[in-house]
Amino acid sequence: MAMPAVEKSGYVAQQVDDVYATKSFTSADSHDGFVEGFSPAEQKKIIHRIDRRLVPTVGLMYCVSLMDRTNLSAAAIAGMTKELKLNVGFRYSIVTLVFFITYVLFQPPSTVLCRKIGPRVYLSVITLLWGSIMIAMGFSKNWTTLAGLRVILGVLEAGFFPGCVRNTESKEGQTSI
Repeated sequence: MAMPAVEKSGYVAQQVDDVYATKSFTSADSHDGFVEGFSPAEQKKIIHRIDRRLVPTVGLMYCVSLMDRTNLSAAAIAGMTKELKLNVGFRYSIVTLVFFITYVLFQPPSTVLCRKIGPRVYLSVITLLWGSIMIAMGFSKNWTTLAGLRVILGVLEAGFFPGCVRNTESKEGQTSI
């Protein structure tokens, strides 16, 4: 006897939560065996539930990423250039540039690392480290420390976009992206 739609959707949601809580999917895993057990309507509800959790979180993280890329210019206007003597020579340009050099250079290796570690752990770790670096930048006393922290920030942020793509890919499958 078929369960009513309301109870069935709650059952499906609980079953999805249980499966994702106990198993970390990778590209080697086959989602087909899991997905085939649900009707197309239930599959659509599952994907919608995942999207409701995933998209706002990734969107918020991406907003923070964009803010910290542009906060150097705001801090410069607020007086950081005088305090750290960034107005001497090309210091401000160097501090700005080192972030993007490491961002571009470390994106391919970070993609490989994300595939090996898994997007959930990888994104959590880089986001935590990235926040720590942002806090440390507020306490830097000279421009060389700031430049070093920007290098590390570039390395960490290089993994963010590939990690988000990998996370979405592992949750929804490659065909839905």
